[in-house]
Amino acid sequence: GNEEQELADYDALLAMADAPSEQRAQAMVNRGITWGRRGEMEKALADFDAVIEMKDAPAEQRAKAMFSRGITWGLDGEADKALADFDAVIEMADAPAEERAQALFRRAVTWGRRGEVEKELADYEAIIAMADAPAEQRARALLSRGSKWGQRGEVEKALADYEAVVAIGDAPARLRALALANRGFGAYQQGRFE
Repeated sequence: GNEEQELADYDALLAMADAPSEQRAQAMVNRGITWGRRGEMEKALADFDAVIEMKDAPAEQRAKAMFSRGITWGLDGEADKALADFDAVIEMADAPAEERAQALFRRAVTWGRRGEVEKELADYEAIIAMADAPAEQRARALLSRGSKWGQRGEVEKALADYEAVVAIGDAPARLRALALANRGFGAYQQGRFE
């Protein structure tokens, strides 16, 4: 898209004195994401901070801002700050399930990059166990956990996770296809050719 137009539209909405707080919060989150895509991290962080501090911002927007700020910190090499933001979203009682699941996933990825595999696996497990996690998030967690099992040589566990992804009927086709490919490769590695 046209980032200059996006930014101009968000600025125009934010300049409206009578714009509803929900739209103002959403515009700031979206503008922050746009700033982040452009590599303007300070501006991105300022928008996310503003939403987090808004007293009348809906919980969904505060959670998105905190999650996005965590992503931004991570891209900026600030893993501890990223983890703190992901923790805050996970602990928000009024955060939507999708936001909590995304924060758990990003926290798992951050743990994995730090070599803290048990914490990474625990976060994938938490997503998988979430009754209200969206199918896509559960499928991503199963795929990632399966990959981690495979890296550790625990092929049976990996195959079980890939099988579980295939069984999630409302998971995106691209994730089910990846699970089938991974399952096939795992079976090949084990010498299962039947």
